[in-house]
Amino acid sequence: MAIKDLIPWFSEKRSIERDNPFLALQNEFNNLFDNFWRNRNFSPAVFEGELAKFQPNINIAENDDAYVVSAELPGMDEKNIELELKGNSLVLKGEKKEEHEEKKRGRVYSERRYGSFYRQIPLPDEVKVEKVEAKFKNGVLNIELPKTEKAKTSHKQIEIKAE
Repeated sequence: MAIKDLIPWFSEKRSIERDNPFLALQNEFNNLFDNFWRNRNFSPAVFEGELAKFQPNINIAENDDAYVVSAELPGMDEKNIELELKGNSLVLKGEKKEEHEEKKRGRVYSERRYGSFYRQIPLPDEVKVEKVEAKFKNGVLNIELPKTEKAKTSHKQIEIKAE
């Protein structure tokens, strides 16, 4: 036995692949798909995990009178959402539950998913806490946080000098 026989890239199989490009291409595709599926786990727990990791998209904007926070919460009801001011933070948390049941030909197909989220948004000190308003419509939560008079007037434009 020669040392070449012990090295995988010198084996007879590789020489056959070199002679037949279609066989080499097929092996490449087989390796590609094998590697793709090897690291995947498509059990129901994975799908539940995706929902459990649900984090709503949040946009924060500022105008002259208030800070406006908008959160996208598709498929949720306002009763499943909690909103509170904690110190200098706005806390948004909730639970998202999905259930689907289908009955066909004497069989029942049922699917349930559950997940919760928690978002904490730091706020400046200049918010009128007693005037904060939240409205929920079509899966979008809009929160208006009015600024104090001090926050409205404490802006300063800074000049930028070129060197």
